[in-house]
Amino acid sequence: MNTPSSPMSVKDPGKKLYLIILTIIISASLLYYGMIFYKKLFPSCVAGTINDAKVSCEDFDQAYNRHIIASHMQYGQLFEQFKPLLRLKEQTWEKISLLKEAKKQGIKIKNQQIIDNIASYDIFFANGTFNKIYYKQFVHSLDAKIPDFEESIRDTLILKALFDKVTRDIMVSDNEIMDEFQKTNKSAQLFYINIPVKESPVPAKVDEASLKNYFQQHVKNFDLPSTVKLEYVVLDFPADGGIQKQVEMKYKGKAIMDEYNKSKNLTSAAQQLKFQTKMTDYIDLSETGTDMPEWPLPLINDILQMKTGAILDPYEIKDKGYVIVRLLDRKPPHMPSFEEVKTKVAKAYQKNQDKQTALVQAQTLFDKFKAITTVEQFKQIAKDLGYEVKDSGELPIQQAIMTLDVDQNAQDKLVKIAQAGTVIDPVLSINGAAIIFVNALKPADMTKFEKSKKEMQDTVLNFKKEKIFEEFKNKLMKENVVRY
Repeated sequence: MNTPSSPMSVKDPGKKLYLIILTIIISASLLYYGMIFYKKLFPSCVAGTINDAKVSCEDFDQAYNRHIIASHMQYGQLFEQFKPLLRLKEQTWEKISLLKEAKKQGIKIKNQQIIDNIASYDIFFANGTFNKIYYKQFVHSLDAKIPDFEESIRDTLILKALFDKVTRDIMVSDNEIMDEFQKTNKSAQLFYINIPVKESPVPAKVDEASLKNYFQQHVKNFDLPSTVKLEYVVLDFPADGGIQKQVEMKYKGKAIMDEYNKSKNLTSAAQQLKFQTKMTDYIDLSETGTDMPEWPLPLINDILQMKTGAILDPYEIKDKGYVIVRLLDRKPPHMPSFEEVKTKVAKAYQKNQDKQTALVQAQTLFDKFKAITTVEQFKQIAKDLGYEVKDSGELPIQQAIMTLDVDQNAQDKLVKIAQAGTVIDPVLSINGAAIIFVNALKPADMTKFEKSKKEMQDTVLNFKKEKIFEEFKNKLMKENVVRY
């Protein structure tokens, strides 16, 4: 009995050829995507890890380039000026972590949203029509390619969506709006004296329980930024050597690099040329330290971009000499244990004790001031006691308070000053304690409140949202252990 042929009968030569071609195409596709998947799982070059999950050099470089584009967009023509101050590599790792979190939360951006965002820029239009030439020229001015530019916009929109999701329940009360209006519109003139801290050395023996308690109460003050451990060689120009000696120093630097490339040991390479290496502890390059030379920002920026184990070619520091720097290790930003920052905590604790001593002294002096009602009386008593009187000038109250260098708790208290011609109870300042006389106080014009209420509401809401998202981001970065 004859049976009908199947639609894909291999007896048909044409269909057999079709099947072979289809098999080749499918096999090639599987091989291609299999290779991509394999590279994702087992990258040949690893830029770093997030919670032990590898991030390939290719993925990191793409993220880094997109972040450069976004930073260009943010800072405009000032980007090159600010670039040495930006921790672009560290920010890229932070952005990768946030994008992973957004993906986990199901946040996606459609292509149409990218198109709509691009269409919101007037610079891409001529006579009301989108101009491709303007668009290409702009992207080219960022030293970027169009696909990278558009993916950078996708990243920005994803992070904006994450921000909105994290902060969607944040609200502001009428009291918060009123406080902001008062800060902005009430003005004051403040006269004050500062009772400075008399700094005491940290005692050899400090009550550890007190230090731990202080650490727990001020733990946010001890967050550790990204730190690096460096090995370096300094090749100073001779004081009276002239150009010839400076050139010689340049070639000595090259000779050290030649020796290093052979031995991979910077200490022995430097010793071959009769130089000594120095080594830092883990340091934050944004802070100046007595154990480190003062390095220019471009050099610091180069160091921040280095991979662990990498070495920089001799870097010339104008009029000073050359330096060769090797990055030994790097620690990402993290919340430290008490033991990690014990020395720092002891110093901060002692400074706080000294400030409390200054506050007690100010409270003792306050008895001489509290009955006065005029600025002349305030000035005379201060003069008799040997203190210089400073004047904030008549300013919006928040600005006037900022001239005092008082701490945040004192600022919040002083904003609510209600009466002129009075002396405020002593408050802690950044470097001691302050006694303040309110010479003039001009209340806010409440007739303007309703008109500016919406603006004030947006200001307070945005501030609260930024604060909440910053806390969310910090928590995420502590949970996501980044190593690179």
